[in-house]
Amino acid sequence: MMNRIKTINFYHFLSAALLFLSGLLGFFLFSLISHNQPMSNISWNNAIQVNSIKINEKPFFPLGFYHISFQLEIQKKMEALRDMAAAGFNTIHASCNDLNEYNTFLDEAERLGVYVITEFKGTEPLDVVAKFKNKPAVLGWSIADDVGDHENSYQILEIHKKIKAIDPKHFTYISISSWSKKWDDYAHVADLIGGQSYPIGYPFNNRPKKLPNHLIEVNYVFNKARTAADRYQHPVIANLQTFSWKESHFPTPDEVQNMTYQALLSGVNGILFYTYEDRENRIKEHPDVWNRLKLIRAEINKMSPVLLLGTVRKLNTKWNDVLANLWTYRNIIYVVIINTSQTETRQVSLLFPFQTNKISQPLFPELPSGMIFQNGTFSGLIQPGDVHVYQLSQ
Repeated sequence: MMNRIKTINFYHFLSAALLFLSGLLGFFLFSLISHNQPMSNISWNNAIQVNSIKINEKPFFPLGFYHISFQLEIQKKMEALRDMAAAGFNTIHASCNDLNEYNTFLDEAERLGVYVITEFKGTEPLDVVAKFKNKPAVLGWSIADDVGDHENSYQILEIHKKIKAIDPKHFTYISISSWSKKWDDYAHVADLIGGQSYPIGYPFNNRPKKLPNHLIEVNYVFNKARTAADRYQHPVIANLQTFSWKESHFPTPDEVQNMTYQALLSGVNGILFYTYEDRENRIKEHPDVWNRLKLIRAEINKMSPVLLLGTVRKLNTKWNDVLANLWTYRNIIYVVIINTSQTETRQVSLLFPFQTNKISQPLFPELPSGMIFQNGTFSGLIQPGDVHVYQLSQ
């Protein structure tokens, strides 16, 4: 079936969604992030989650990796695709180097239930779009990378318009570099607004000022992203670090976990880790990180109805390096607390904005825990770099 993209009017859909949200939609959402959904009817919607992407009229959270191919070697690309599918990831950002090989690649992606965002390496973009626009595995077209460093916004917008004239049914996608004011200048030039936050060993001198530590830059970046993209009702895709800068260490499993949950707390609509593979990095050479990412994928899968349909509030932790959100969904409360300091243990006391007599328990046994909910207050110690996730129910 051919893919179809449409923009849902915010106010019209909001009024309808409020009527049947807890019933009809709630029933279907446990498998939102599954990598084997039928591949059709792609759109984004502004009511359930801010600018959430939809597939088959259900919210969809792209979760996967970049794969950087610098040579005509389809075997490596296929291996990456199959690894991601086997691990439960649902999206790959891949390069079209050769039209015939890429046809085979898209067919295999369809078979595995993985969506593809395509960039153009040595191929003419409009030719690629015209040839593959009806492939069911297509999620979108990557029209600019490191945005803000090369083309200006008018040039990228022209590319967007040319591609949409050929294929109005699929997304265009960009990736904005660094943590500067580029979000304000480029959040309008494509359908999906990706952005990079790679703080581990970041070697340049343009870090944001007055933040308590480097790791919290992830939340800083995607809060800016969310604010800028909301003006145009565009989804935000976080590009998170699974590579090492020169003369720095590869992110640890705990750092990857921390960065991922920071992005979720900022309200991103999808995550593409950079990278599964490039010239210097290959995720499978770091099995501790790869195994943690598979756990993270399962955690996000379980949390996806909450993230996409829940009502969210930010909580005051009274620490500038500790972040916390509270979600309510189907009479259950979910709390995520992140210590972004990698050196300091924090004593945290969270006062809830309402009274409840629910019982608290950790949602994921593999994550740290130990905080106690009593008399409307969540309190306890959170160790350096830790992420806590709790569920409060009857």
